[in-house]
Amino acid sequence: MHLFANASDHKMAHHTHCNLFKLSVVDFGDPRHKLVRNAIYWSVAISAVIAILKLCAWLFTNSTSLQAAFVDSLMDVIASATAVFAISVADKPADGRHSFGHSKAESVASIGQTMFVLGSGILLIMEVLEHIFNHEQVKEAKTGIWLVLISSALLVCLILIQKYTIKRTKSLLIEAVAVHYKGDLALNFGAIIAVWTSDNFDLPYIDIFFGVSVAIYIFYNAIQVFLAAAKDLMDEELPKQLKNQIRKVAEGVPGVKSVARLQTRSAAYKKFIVIEVVVDKTLSLIDADRTAKQVIADIKAAINDSEVTIRPLPG
Repeated sequence: MHLFANASDHKMAHHTHCNLFKLSVVDFGDPRHKLVRNAIYWSVAISAVIAILKLCAWLFTNSTSLQAAFVDSLMDVIASATAVFAISVADKPADGRHSFGHSKAESVASIGQTMFVLGSGILLIMEVLEHIFNHEQVKEAKTGIWLVLISSALLVCLILIQKYTIKRTKSLLIEAVAVHYKGDLALNFGAIIAVWTSDNFDLPYIDIFFGVSVAIYIFYNAIQVFLAAAKDLMDEELPKQLKNQIRKVAEGVPGVKSVARLQTRSAAYKKFIVIEVVVDKTLSLIDADRTAKQVIADIKAAINDSEVTIRPLPG
């Protein structure tokens, strides 16, 4: 029997297409979400402790640099807490209204985080200006430095947790949460240098200059997170190189003559692929079904975290 030889074959082919579509449903009950949730919870807990330490350091020293470091950490706490809500939504399985699941909640949360980050940057600029006009001096520098060193040690632990999670899950949300922490170590040591220099050499403007630098760094990170989340929400196509790889994999399956149509998009860590392949019309329905399933399996093996929907066409 040949593929699509008569009306009954068309009906069977449609049935096959429906079954293949069911194979592409996202399984949101995988261990990936447990790792993401745990990373978020650790981010909230550790960043809260770090923020308290930096608050104490700022109050002891009256340093613009440490005030900037505290505001930066406070925004990290808010961002991480927001992520807790986002991941609880993204973790929900697909339903009748959201057949591809709820993973875009991660991108929505990332957009929200940028608002917090931008707000913190504006606040820092205002505080720096106040210090410039009031000519406030740094005090109790050693106490502030030790508190920042302790917070840096905690930060290293958090960075390792997030790095492990990102490697295992490819979570856009964790990347958004981690974007600050990756540079916070440098910011911490920069603040230490600024406080020490201002205290020992009576150069208060070094402390103020560092505060401005932190504000600029915050604005830059906010823009990067916004652009990444916006691409995800706009269903931007996968890179051309990746699409060419998908075509090559599909056309390499015996029985497939060509790829007639290819549509792609991403949602957080997932890549969704809709593909129409032209198969040899002499194939039986059973062989065509087997060929289509092989295309799905090969694409999933080649493209990590991909969900594939396929439609075979006679040719």
